Amino acid sequence: CFLAFVDTKPHKTTYLFLFGLLVVFAGFRGNIGNDYEMYIAIYNDTVGNKFLVEPSFLTIANIVNYLFDNVIYVFIIYAILGVGVTLLAIKKISEFQLFSILIYFSYFFLLHEMTQIRAGVATGFFLLSIPAIKNQKLIQFLVLIGIGTFFHYSLLIVLPFYFLGTKKINFWFYLLIPFAYILYYTHTSITSLVQFISYEHIATKFELYENTRGEQINVFNSILLLKIFIIGIFLWKHKYLQSTNEYSVLFIKLSILSTFFFVALADIPAFGFRISDIFGIIDCLMLPFLIYLFKNRLVGKLLVVFIALINISILLFYVKLFDPYF
Repeated sequence: CFLAFVDTKPHKTTYLFLFGLLVVFAGFRGNIGNDYEMYIAIYNDTVGNKFLVEPSFLTIANIVNYLFDNVIYVFIIYAILGVGVTLLAIKKISEFQLFSILIYFSYFFLLHEMTQIRAGVATGFFLLSIPAIKNQKLIQFLVLIGIGTFFHYSLLIVLPFYFLGTKKINFWFYLLIPFAYILYYTHTSITSLVQFISYEHIATKFELYENTRGEQINVFNSILLLKIFIIGIFLWKHKYLQSTNEYSVLFIKLSILSTFFFVALADIPAFGFRISDIFGIIDCLMLPFLIYLFKNRLVGKLLVVFIALINISILLFYVKLFDPYF
């Protein structure tokens, strides 16, 4: 709540403090998060599917094993990379930097840096590539996405979306979310589109995702419905937002894609969540746009704080991301 009363452009010292604080949380968290013990098992080479892990983890693990012989340094390195790249992207792009960090902390930090550490670094590089998409700098975009893919193969999904226009919102974007629900209710799967992938690592990973069929995914959960409502407001006000922020059209499109993939891939929950969260990282930059929509900026700021509070409450106490700690 304090953020609502302070300047939106933090001093470099504030940035460094927040960076250090989040790195300490994620790097020294201990056995918290569903994937913690899995990473230790891979580090100790006690699991048979080690080849499924991206080369970044194996490289970092081997270096840590050689220099320190202590797995804690793997988590510290990933925390530095995940938090560092994401905060750098926010500093470069967001006009409301502290509020972007707040949204990041309330959902994506807990989900990625505290749990899915490889995906956290990958989505950070995607966020860093946003200016390259807007300015149509293909080489820069490919380099950043290439580095991100080195940390998580799923980032390859963003490559075709380099060609998203940034000048206007095409009519078919208004139809994407309703179309996703039509696919859901007609039990029409779009996952067959990726069946052609023959690269062994990616194909095997997709088979693991397919094994989650039968699990339930709630396409009417409260966070998703809130997100759709906010997207609707931004679509309604997109011309005003476009005149205020040059990234607004691109952010809205990416947020729509995030929602589309979540619903359309509901038949494979793990895959749907993964792809949705890649595009969903844009919410760190987009949700603070609510501040633009109020003459009294304090109201908009408090609204963003309230959304962050909803996010973190649901993750901790309903989803129980860190069960049994909450």
